[in-house]
Amino acid sequence: MQGSEGTGVPSGSERRESKIFNDPIYGLMELDPLLVAIINTPEFDRLRFIKQLGGNYYVYPGASHNRFEHCIGVSFLAGKLIEALKQNTCNKVVEITDVDVLCVKVAALCHDLGHGPYSHMFERHFLGPLGNKVEHEELSCAILDRIYEGMQNTFEERGLSQDQIAIIKELIIGKKTTETGLLDVKHKRFMYEIVANKCCEIDVDKWDYFTRDCHALGLKHGFDYQRLLHSARVMVYEGKTRIVYRDKVIGDIEELFYTRTRLHKAAYQHRVSCCIEIMIGEAFGLAHSGGYTFQYWDPTKQGLQSSSLLDAANLTNLSPYLELTDDIVRDITRQSHVEGCHPDLVKAGKVLERVLRRNIYKYTCETSEDEYKDWKKKPNEDFVIDVAIFEDKMNTDNILVYSKTNPDAPFPLSKILKRKTGEIEKIYRKYNK
Repeated sequence: MQGSEGTGVPSGSERRESKIFNDPIYGLMELDPLLVAIINTPEFDRLRFIKQLGGNYYVYPGASHNRFEHCIGVSFLAGKLIEALKQNTCNKVVEITDVDVLCVKVAALCHDLGHGPYSHMFERHFLGPLGNKVEHEELSCAILDRIYEGMQNTFEERGLSQDQIAIIKELIIGKKTTETGLLDVKHKRFMYEIVANKCCEIDVDKWDYFTRDCHALGLKHGFDYQRLLHSARVMVYEGKTRIVYRDKVIGDIEELFYTRTRLHKAAYQHRVSCCIEIMIGEAFGLAHSGGYTFQYWDPTKQGLQSSSLLDAANLTNLSPYLELTDDIVRDITRQSHVEGCHPDLVKAGKVLERVLRRNIYKYTCETSEDEYKDWKKKPNEDFVIDVAIFEDKMNTDNILVYSKTNPDAPFPLSKILKRKTGEIEKIYRKYNK
C-alpha cells in the first residue's frame, strides 16, 4: 500500500478504498479508507521499527511486535466499541454520528505516533533524566497535525476539519473526570473513555495491548473484550454521558485488571528487561554527552541536517524525531568505533555491546527508598537503582454498571463490589555495573 510517488500522500483511487488486514489477534479487519491513507504515510510507517515492549524483546523472544500493528488493532477495536455504543444506545441519550465514529478511529490509530526508540524507555530513561518533559502523547498530536497538513483534502472529504482534529487530539491525550473538553459542549463526554480512559481505565488501548502482549509473550489470559462490547451503552450519570457496562460482566472487568497486574509482574516490570532498558537509556545519555548526532532529511531546507537525540524530541520541528527508531542503537554503536570520537560516545558503544552480548548489570538486592533517593541526588558509578511500580488501577467508584432489572439507572460498581483501590507497591532494585 503505497501513496503517490514522492509525496507520502495516497493517490485519489487509494483514498476511496477500504483495506482488509489479516491480524493474528482479530483475524480479518476492514479499515476505513481514511485510516488506510494515514497508515500509508511515512509518519505512521515509522512505527514498524519501534518495539511495543522495548527491552522485553531481550527477555521474551516472541515479543517482537511493534507499535505499528498495535495502533491498527486499537483503531479496529475503537470502531467496534463505538459502533456497539451506537447500536445499544437510545438516540434520546446521545446521537453518535459518522463523524464521531471516524474521529474515534483516527484517534485510536494515531495515539502512539509519538513514541520514541524502545517505546516508554525513551521517555523514562533518557528524556526524563535530562530534563526534557515532553510526553509521547503530545508528540503524537503534533505528528497528527503534520499528517493533516500533508493530506488536508483527504480529511476534509470525510468531514474532518481543524475542529475535528482538535477533538481527536483531546481523545488521544484523554480527560480526567475533573477536566472539561470540547466534547462536553456537545454532550459527548463518553468519547473520552474509548481510547485513553483517564476516568476508569477501561479503554480499547488496554484491550489491545493486554491481548496482543499476552499472545506475543506466551502468557495465557482470560480477558474477553467481546462480552464488554455486547453490554456497553452510553448513559447519563451526574449530568454527563458515560460508558456503562452490564453488572453481569463484573468478572470480565476484574479479569481485565488482573491481566494488567500479571503483565506488569511477568513482563513490564521484569527485572532483567528493566535492567536492559536502564542500560540503553544510559547509553543514550552517554552518546548525547559525547556529541552524538544523526542525520535526517529537512523538507524545509531540502537537505540533510544533523540533530542530537535530546534536541530531536521537540514539538516545533518534528523531522529529526521522525527519524528516530530502535535502529538508532546500531548507529550509536557504529559511531562509537570511529577513531577520535568523544570518550563518552565510546562508553555508550561499550554499554550497548554489553547488552547485545548479554553481559548486563547484575541484580543484587532490593533496597530502601532512602538509598534510592540518595542515589538519585548523587549517582554512584558502581551501581544503579531502579524503582518498579505496581499500581492497582481498578477504581470501582469510577466504573459504572447497570442491572437487568433497572437498565436505565447506572450506578458505581463499588455498590456491589467492595475492594481496596489505588494501592501502590514500589520495589527498589539495585544493580551492580
